[in-house]
Order: sequence, then structure tokens, then C-alpha cells
Amino acid sequence: MAEPAPELVDVFVTTAVRTSAGPGPGHLRVPQAEAAALVNTHRGVFGDRPPRGYDDGGADPRDAARMRPRTLRSGI
Repeated sequence: MAEPAPELVDVFVTTAVRTSAGPGPGHLRVPQAEAAALVNTHRGVFGDRPPRGYDDGGADPRDAARMRPRTLRSGI
């Protein structure tokens, strides 16, 4: 008797990692166990869309002033 094909799950891979469905990054359909491993190691998210902030590097341009490195002022 033939073994049933594994159920495939949508995963958006965020890094360049090799999967059973091909290389990332991007939307892939992989078996459930592989999808869980990718998500648990922070190499992907469930679904067919990228995580929020993926396309712009996750930075909000309005936060630029807060992201500048702080410098020590002399005399304090």
C-alpha cells in the first residue's frame, strides 16, 4: 500500500535556506514538520505573505531619530 502524501503547509521563508520545496526566501509549500521547524528557528512564518516590515527592513522612517546612536556629552 502506498504511503499518503504529506499535507503541505504555506510558509513564507525569510532567509536563504534550502527546503524540500526549493530554496528560500519566498512563499513555499512544505510538509507540516518542516514548516514547524522553519518557524521555530525563526527562518519563516506561516502563511503566504511576508511578515510585517519584511520588505522595508522592519524600520519605520519616523523612528530614525530614536535609532541614532547616543553619544556621551562631556562635562556631565
